[in-house]
Amino acid sequence: MKHLFEHHYSLLGMMQCGTTTLASALLKPLKPAYVSVLICQQGEALLTINFEEYVVHAQDIVVLYDDTFVRVERCSPTCQFDYVLLEKEFAKDVAYPLPNSLFGHFNVSPVQHLSPSEWEALQHWQGLFDYLLQQQGEYVVTMLRLQVQNFFLMIANNMPQPTLSEKTKQSRKEQLCWRFWELVTQHCKTQRNVSFYAQKLAITPYYLSQVIREFFNDTPKALIDRQVILEIKALLSAGDKSIKEVASELNFEDTSYLSRYFKRHTGQTLIQFKKSYS
Repeated sequence: MKHLFEHHYSLLGMMQCGTTTLASALLKPLKPAYVSVLICQQGEALLTINFEEYVVHAQDIVVLYDDTFVRVERCSPTCQFDYVLLEKEFAKDVAYPLPNSLFGHFNVSPVQHLSPSEWEALQHWQGLFDYLLQQQGEYVVTMLRLQVQNFFLMIANNMPQPTLSEKTKQSRKEQLCWRFWELVTQHCKTQRNVSFYAQKLAITPYYLSQVIREFFNDTPKALIDRQVILEIKALLSAGDKSIKEVASELNFEDTSYLSRYFKRHTGQTLIQFKKSYS
């Protein structure tokens, strides 16, 4: 998707932003970024998203993931979207404090219809976001991350809570997936073994692996490690803990093991990350 649009802003390793009519993407399958946000400013478009059709009007928001199938079936002559394309590492940092239910919500409802008051609030959000994109300085990345988090939290805050009947419609596998992810966010600081989570869910590690691959297209171990890396980054970026204290808090045997683990998953040493963050 990012190759079809002309970006107004492109921040290496973080995001691309701009405006598009979607005309260049008409009747073509699009490959979204890791997370893609489209904000319809005017006109309308017919999109096929995961093989379901959605009519998108002005004041609608579309949220897509990199494994989403999307195609533009038609768009009006006045159609105009603002877009924000988030790269993987930045998107993971953004997602760290967000509620797990939000990601499932976008899978079910990729198009969000805003009320007039919500649209007015979004215009204020965009104004500050555009301002931050033009700034320079050591805190700009942090401010942009917080601003994008606020965007998703606004949606989460107004997200309808599932009724009891809707909850019971979830398949056993779906319930296992979301319960697994809740356990990971609760215990990843001390538990990195798949067998721990399988035992908590009263299933075998093999069955847990099958279910997670089916729904998340990844292994349980990869998801656990991803969350642990986010925890490490959060502790290091806070700046008030030494590497030894981080290793102790996250149940690593020593700083050497923590360093090897971090470099294996990020390609960076702990010192390099601290310097790059600073």
